Amino acid sequence: MEIERSDGIAFERGGKGDALLVLIHGLATTARVWAPMLEQAPRRWPGRWIAPDLRGHGGSAPGASYAASDYAADIAGLIERSGASSVTLLGHSMGGVIALTLAGSGQVRVDRVFGLAIKAAWTDAELERLTALSQRQPKLFEHEAEAREQHRRQCGLECDPASPLLERGTVREGDQWRTALDQTVFAVSRPPMAELIAAVPCPVHLACGENDMMVSVEQLRALDPAARRIDGVGHNAMVDDPGAIWDWISGAV
Repeated sequence: MEIERSDGIAFERGGKGDALLVLIHGLATTARVWAPMLEQAPRRWPGRWIAPDLRGHGGSAPGASYAASDYAADIAGLIERSGASSVTLLGHSMGGVIALTLAGSGQVRVDRVFGLAIKAAWTDAELERLTALSQRQPKLFEHEAEAREQHRRQCGLECDPASPLLERGTVREGDQWRTALDQTVFAVSRPPMAELIAAVPCPVHLACGENDMMVSVEQLRALDPAARRIDGVGHNAMVDDPGAIWDWISGAV
């Protein structure tokens, strides 16, 4: 897949038409996690799509800060330059929080938001662990395969180390390798989900996998009574069953 860049943000894009689907990946991954869905896009999406690497992830430049509003501003710029008049956001995990933040910010007009596998409940211990992780120096490896394996674990993916899902996840540093991720992205905060959803003026749809260990459909239904449980998949539902995610989107649009 050919990568383009704009204002430090790397992105993939394709399709034709006015309707724009923006796919926003989650923490520690890259836009490559959407590859299984994008293989089906020509027959499942009636328009264009764009899938960026978030700042500090993959092929995108690091940022001075990593608040959801910072990520959202980057994506708003891509949407504005696209010229699309119809915009649908699909965000996975942290990407769902970013999608809600963007849709509620008023920076660009958004027609619909799909939040997949957003972690809706956080413990203090979880947040403290991620803060500690954000303060570590990146681990260096002698071989790229070792760095790719660390990237695979950070993404929570069950795939071969040579999988295209892991592309742009590593970089060379001198004679060694490390993950491309800026470690400081791990300093996340507890998202105010109810407030974020209340601020969005367009329809919001939530879903998670039946076997997702990070969020349950019951937690999501406290926010969206119509939240969807996608059978037989885990946290990375768009990798496990891309067709089911397309069905979910198509059924709601």
